[in-house]
Amino acid sequence: MRTSSMQTVLIIEDETDLGELVSFHLEKEGFHPLLASDGATGLKEARRVKPDLILLDLMLPGIMGTEVCRLLKGSEETASIRSSC
Repeated sequence: MRTSSMQTVLIIEDETDLGELVSFHLEKEGFHPLLASDGATGLKEARRVKPDLILLDLMLPGIMGTEVCRLLKGSEETASIRSSC
């Protein structure tokens, strides 16, 4: 559960440097970024945290980004989370 009024952004990105760069800039702008390095971890985090926005890479190891998006949008629990792929 969130304890802050900062908007949470979940970044699902398998390229560590890119994920950290995006996270750095979001944090600098006042957001609370979270990183997941693969689709399965991203799904777990999205369900656990219910972020305000998900930035989702399409080419991920394991579960592809398109499948992650489909699963999130198909679940009543996570369907309202905004996403950008």
